Amino acid sequence: MPRFAAAAVALVAIAGLALMSRAGVVHPIAPAAAMPMCGAALALVVFSPSPRRLRRVGWMLVAATCAQTVMLVVALR
Repeated sequence: MPRFAAAAVALVAIAGLALMSRAGVVHPIAPAAAMPMCGAALALVVFSPSPRRLRRVGWMLVAATCAQTVMLVVALR
């Protein structure tokens, strides 16, 4: 997948969740909760890391997942 297409998918995912949230299909926190992972995806597209940096990439994805989880748990209580 070309890099610009990957960036477009991340942005379209946020926009799609925002539209579904406005329509009442998903919880209003859904677009905000998806932002950490989509932000990480955009960062990977923009700053294409070398294979030496895979450990950092992995920890960035773990941090994004944790942020997403915390946002959902707090919002859905």
